[in-house]
Amino acid sequence: MHTDRWNLIQYRFPQTSKLLLQAPEATAALSLRIETSLEGASTIFAKGPHGGSFLHHPQRPLAEAHAFASTLVKQGASHVIFYGVGLGHHIEAFHRLHPRIPFSIYEPNAQVARLFAEKGSGEFLLSSMIRDFKVQFRLEDAARFLRDFIDKTDDEIVLCALPGYIELFKSDLERFNEDLQILLQHKAGNLAVTKRFGEFWSENSLTNLKLTLTTPNIFQMRRHFQGKPAILISAGPSLSEDIPLLRKIKEESRAYLFAVGSAIHTLVHYDILPDAVCTYDPQPHNDVIFQSMLEKKIRTVPIVFGTSVGGRMALDYEGPKFHMLTSQDRITPYFAGEHVLKYPVVQDATTIANVTLQLLAHLGCNPIVLAGQNLAFKEGKQYANGIPYKSKGNLQNRISVPAVDGGYVQTTESYNRMRLEMEQYIRLLHPIEVINSTKGGALIQGAPHRSLFELVESRLPQGAVCSSWYKDAAVDIPSVRISQAIARLNEELAAVIGLFQTLASIMQDMSSMLKQGETRGLGGIFRSFDQAFSDWKENEYSKCILIPMQRAGYERLYQKVEKVRLEKDVLMKAALILKEYGTFIRDSYNALEKIKPLYKAALEEVRPLSSEFVNRGKVR
Repeated sequence: MHTDRWNLIQYRFPQTSKLLLQAPEATAALSLRIETSLEGASTIFAKGPHGGSFLHHPQRPLAEAHAFASTLVKQGASHVIFYGVGLGHHIEAFHRLHPRIPFSIYEPNAQVARLFAEKGSGEFLLSSMIRDFKVQFRLEDAARFLRDFIDKTDDEIVLCALPGYIELFKSDLERFNEDLQILLQHKAGNLAVTKRFGEFWSENSLTNLKLTLTTPNIFQMRRHFQGKPAILISAGPSLSEDIPLLRKIKEESRAYLFAVGSAIHTLVHYDILPDAVCTYDPQPHNDVIFQSMLEKKIRTVPIVFGTSVGGRMALDYEGPKFHMLTSQDRITPYFAGEHVLKYPVVQDATTIANVTLQLLAHLGCNPIVLAGQNLAFKEGKQYANGIPYKSKGNLQNRISVPAVDGGYVQTTESYNRMRLEMEQYIRLLHPIEVINSTKGGALIQGAPHRSLFELVESRLPQGAVCSSWYKDAAVDIPSVRISQAIARLNEELAAVIGLFQTLASIMQDMSSMLKQGETRGLGGIFRSFDQAFSDWKENEYSKCILIPMQRAGYERLYQKVEKVRLEKDVLMKAALILKEYGTFIRDSYNALEKIKPLYKAALEEVRPLSSEFVNRGKVR
């Protein structure tokens, strides 16, 4: 490989270079050949199983690159994703024409990436405008790249690919673009959710802290689930039709039954007790889901709760309880450390079904069967029988989507987003097999449809699972860890209060200099601010509690940081800092004052746990 270019890739993108070195040479069935064009520049001819294509123009790759780069400004790009690096001609041309526009690169083939490192044009690798350079080694890499990219980007995004890539990677590029659009829609919705739920997540994690530290992590029980079939039961209208078969499956121990959301009402209505119910919603009214269990005084069904769940059900339930660490909880890992971090973290999702899908996959269940996952109306109904909510769906503003039977079903934009998110998780969780047994539901890509009857006959043998799976669980969080965490976090709280005072003083000086138009000395003020904010950001109390509470504001700030950093006019830079950082810092201080009483109460609850080894023995 070209030494300078390879060193640049290693320096700027060490993870990508590491994977390029470690991955097998033949990561895709492509035959590559370098050719010299009439312009004298190199191009690549790539041949795959279904034909071949030049990745750059065969005669005029540089002219093509210039014309290609010129069109991007007309599209209003403020961040460009290049699907395919090729030999880099088009990216080099783009960066020369638009040196202030950020860009990222996703190369779908590792062989091409290696060829770029050896023969390509790579001066753009020196630029501060390049944000990321990722290479695909597995099918799920594209979805992971896009999730990470969307989280960090607030710009108007343009996805572009050379004609050669469009021809050679047509289906992959279509899926990539589809995932990008879905994630952009999710992000818009998630920002609203984050703004609404940010404080709930932190408050609930503190409220639940003692419960979390005194219950087993569900992944301690993985040995009972590895390779075992599980049915993820949702509350769609077709669930009522599955009751006879679900009863048979339960009675004959053919699969684990995991109920989510309102499905527990239907199962209890028909006297079927699932092997577990799952809950994660941070909202206080979450308890309504368990109304049927409470009324019938059911205490034998294990509850698996997300550590940031809202309501009182997880706290007050007298039956077996297990926790799963959710991605929105920063508090539990601080107190439990490696004793919780050695287990998987379940990513927050828009529905409990998608959270539980991850849970079952991480437990090793295989196959995972979806039941009642209609994600659409069925004969106008939105829910199964036995659910004390309004069951007739509003058919206004409905849309049609493909159905499992080959036709179409009516659904809503909200249900459709849930379906698309589930499809993404199924791709990410590959090679776990997911089967959709839902009658009359929306088609879910990656989950082929098979009837529950057929599965009982062919895939779910009698005695496959153990209904007493939860009885040998124990808690093992050492008291010394809790004691150290309490002492250290209290120290960090005192430090963060001092940092708020320091930041306020610096920003007051900055504001005075801005009003006076005084530029001399602002450089030193900026350095002091950067150091103080860095200290604040790295403070453990900030990381565990304040930033999660202000996650929406922090994400907005994170997306503006590059704009502030690149601003050359010092007065404009000062104005940007006061505007972008000022609001976030004020909101964070208000969050500190709001959470203090709950924080102190939570620490008083867990303090007794630090006096002895936490071991509550067997779970009932």
